[in-house]
Amino acid sequence: MFQTTPLPLLAQADRATPTVATSEWRLNAPRYGGHSHALVLTEGKATVQLSKGQLRAIAPCLVWMPPGAALTVVLDAGSAGFIVSCSENLVSMAISGGQPSALRATADRLILGEIRPGDAGQVATLAATAETIHRELRAPKESGVELLSACVTIMLVIAQRLSPQPALAQADGWPAPQLLQRFMQMVEVHFREQYTIRRYADELGVTERRLHDTVVKATGRSPLALVHARLLEEARARLAESSLPVAQIAYGLGFRDPAHFTRFFGKAFGLSPRRYRAGLREARKDRETFAAWP
Repeated sequence: MFQTTPLPLLAQADRATPTVATSEWRLNAPRYGGHSHALVLTEGKATVQLSKGQLRAIAPCLVWMPPGAALTVVLDAGSAGFIVSCSENLVSMAISGGQPSALRATADRLILGEIRPGDAGQVATLAATAETIHRELRAPKESGVELLSACVTIMLVIAQRLSPQPALAQADGWPAPQLLQRFMQMVEVHFREQYTIRRYADELGVTERRLHDTVVKATGRSPLALVHARLLEEARARLAESSLPVAQIAYGLGFRDPAHFTRFFGKAFGLSPRRYRAGLREARKDRETFAAWP
């Protein structure tokens, strides 16, 4: 398989050079279906638009985005770096060469890995790794798949080292809208890790009561209900858009037991994840059959 797999099916890479205007990548485009993405930002700033909320990245940093986590990446004028997109097959190859459980958990998380000032070695390694992928895709050589896999392993190991993230901000004393915004941003980053509400509150620097009251007053739902809603949204997207086994989807969403995931999903939607996916496939097949009619 390594010798015959076309490299463009496994990965894509773009180099961003400083310009006088912003640069945008649409990560939800059809060509990126089911791909993970890595932003290696070496200069400047970027905005990562998520399905709900956004992240602001400041160089040097690595942003790892699992499938469906991000919609667009916009680099500010004067910024530089790389956007690397990896198919699930390539990510699986990269994980099989490292510590499977730890790297799988990393690959399934949205990670904003900020690199400390002065850590030139970390920045150089990331830039060289992204450049290697970029160059190999444009001029493939023997054992190109193995090379890409090794590069993705390096990225995941660095992402693992750069996480868990520090608290996004200490929100004590902030007005309610800002606290809510920070909480929603944290949910987007950490919902796959199944943080407790106490941990969200601790990292925001507020009490559980204040976080609960702020969220309920603004949304009509509890913090836990919002976290569960985001988990269910992601579960439905992965069941619809990927061919991953249900158990692997469950582990990727932070469930230690796939049976727990099945009960969680069934309680919300009245059917199991497998039945939900089967229903989607039947509906898709019916639409294709109808479209083929004269």
